[in-house]
Amino acid sequence: MPDMHIDIKQIFASDDRVAVHMYSTGTHQGELFGVPGTGKCLEISGINIYRVVDGKLAETWQLLDIWGLMRQLGKI
Repeated sequence: MPDMHIDIKQIFASDDRVAVHMYSTGTHQGELFGVPGTGKCLEISGINIYRVVDGKLAETWQLLDIWGLMRQLGKI
């Protein structure tokens, strides 16, 4: 998705953790999860959680709406 655009919807921080809620869109132009490019605009939302130590990222966790993405690709 060469034209992928990511919007940050919300950011929360507490102690050494930062949570980011994001929403991405882009055109499905190449193979993705075994599905050839369709030219359709795909949308996916997700949440990243980061642990920060001494001003640097120490760990990260990511939760993406893969189910929703697979529905858009016609895999479900």
